[in-house]
Amino acid sequence: MEMIMRASNSPTSNMVNENKSSQILEYSDDIDVIGRTKLYVDSIFLEIEKVASSYGLMVNGDKAKIEELRKP
Repeated sequence: MEMIMRASNSPTSNMVNENKSSQILEYSDDIDVIGRTKLYVDSIFLEIEKVASSYGLMVNGDKAKIEELRKP
């Protein structure tokens, strides 16, 4: 998984990367992409999906989900 994240040019380093606009968490074969906008999260997700397919891997559509969180 780390190899895919490095190849995707996603803003991640090792297991956790934090900056003003995003956070990407990796654990085993799971990835959480957290961002300020849906557009940003979608762009990271598409890049990860593209690189994963070049390694013969695919995202499980039944397990993938996008959730929007808002401050109360």
